[in-house]
Amino acid sequence: MKGYNKVWVMVLALAMMLAIGCAKTAPEATPTPAATPQPTVQPTQEPTPEPTPEQTPGVQLDYDTIFAGYPGDINPANGLPLGGEAYKPILVTISGAAAAFPHSGISKADIIYEIMHDTGGVTRFLAVFASEYPQKVGPVRSTRVPYLQKVMQWPGAGYAYGGNSTDGGKGYDVRDYFDQLPVAVRANGVEGPALNLFTRSSDRKAPHNLYVNVEKMLPLVEQPAPAIGHFIFSDAVQGDPDGKDYELTFFRGYTVKYEYDAQNHVYLRYCKGKPMMDKETNTQIAVSNVVVQYVDFDFSAKEGLAKADYVGQGRAEYLIDGRHIQGAWKQESIDSQTMYFDDAGDPIQLKPGKIFIDVPNSTAELTQAE
Repeated sequence: MKGYNKVWVMVLALAMMLAIGCAKTAPEATPTPAATPQPTVQPTQEPTPEPTPEQTPGVQLDYDTIFAGYPGDINPANGLPLGGEAYKPILVTISGAAAAFPHSGISKADIIYEIMHDTGGVTRFLAVFASEYPQKVGPVRSTRVPYLQKVMQWPGAGYAYGGNSTDGGKGYDVRDYFDQLPVAVRANGVEGPALNLFTRSSDRKAPHNLYVNVEKMLPLVEQPAPAIGHFIFSDAVQGDPDGKDYELTFFRGYTVKYEYDAQNHVYLRYCKGKPMMDKETNTQIAVSNVVVQYVDFDFSAKEGLAKADYVGQGRAEYLIDGRHIQGAWKQESIDSQTMYFDDAGDPIQLKPGKIFIDVPNSTAELTQAE
């Protein structure tokens, strides 16, 4: 019986020990941390850049601004970048006689004027080279008062011509203007110290065989000319396009035509029904802009020499990228710049590029070609 009791006591003790062990606090399970929701990364919204305005020479410009100096690195003669080059325009008087065609080097000019100069209906060209300087330009002819009146608007430029007339009498004599010219260099191809700039060709008869080396003349213009603007330039062409061709009759028997090349956005020039060509490059004269400035001419001088009435105001027309625009011109004094306006009275805006300026008598008409 005692043995049985011992066994029972041992069983009971063991049971109590197990009960105590089970009663101990179980270690807390480390909870699995809840997944922290990651914020959704939205793609950074880059600010929409403002459209860069086209750097168009002429936008928001006025005549007061460009007469003080065309802003930026812009060539005032064509509205295109100068590319850091010095602005040195050189002007040349070129024959308009039939024996002078085709001309040499004239396709490189940035601006070409054609102006009447006597009662016989004779015209000559005044070519402005301000970006390219050919080695052969001509045939060079003598200067006259209507050309010198335009040269007055090019201070600091070089000017080449082949002699001059002194038979017009007071007000028509070129010597009345020579002392006033604001040019840096005058090169006379008939007499004087600049003869080495000129040559005579053997394939034509005088006086239509005199040529000037404009490239050789360039170093004589030692300082850049003032960057005075003559036109406001812009790619934003005014008006609605018609894409038409136009004709201008200077006088009986002499009509010029502008044929619009829509693919290249230029006007091809014809004289008396034939393409106006450059003999040196075998290319037709093509310009981005045509300006017609109607002017009264006084032919009362001796030998019928003319003087143009540039001071005042008058009618103007423009051909710009397939558009025909009516307008007006105004000039306050003989040594001030000509201002050109559209039919609303706003400054006309030309396309950057070459310009042909026709200056016929005020009775002439620009008409649509048939």
